[in-house]
Amino acid sequence: MMRHDPRRGAKGIWFVPFLLLVVLLWPVDGVRAHGGGALQIANAPVGTCLASVWLAPSVPQANKTLHVTVGLADAASSAPVLDGAVRLTVTAATDGERVATALATTAQSVNRLFYEADLPPLTTGEYLFTVTTTCQGVTEALTFVAQVRPSTNPLFVALPLAAGGLLVAIWLWQQWRGRETAAEPARRRTGQ
Repeated sequence: MMRHDPRRGAKGIWFVPFLLLVVLLWPVDGVRAHGGGALQIANAPVGTCLASVWLAPSVPQANKTLHVTVGLADAASSAPVLDGAVRLTVTAATDGERVATALATTAQSVNRLFYEADLPPLTTGEYLFTVTTTCQGVTEALTFVAQVRPSTNPLFVALPLAAGGLLVAIWLWQQWRGRETAAEPARRRTGQ
């Protein structure tokens, strides 16, 4: 029969809680870095440039800020184009009413290689996004449609995180108790 050595598992004791924390926080969009998101337009030609557009969060939710990232690159060299201009216009798909506009700039980008802008929160519905780009003297409008869904109740995020935290605490407590009992010396029975 194998004896349990409490020192043997001590090195990996923090791996399981860390892994649980990563798995629990992965779906939370606010935890990830600014920028990126779901690719909406990939390498669309704008004169001698290529334009790509991302929308974050990947599933837009009502009453939450939307983040748009636009990448402009020279088609021949694939080098980023940093002297372009990008204007975003959002209209309701149902009636064409303009609900938001913004200029995307490299100044708002973390690495200064993309054009980024934050849009104000929108209500639930379908929206037409028009991305007007000017690259090396050519201006073109690119469009895509995005569905803004109802916001997720914060409890649907908080409760699984709290439950995960409780499970980690219980697991740590059991590990601590297991070490405590494994460290006690064996008691001998005295026979009669």
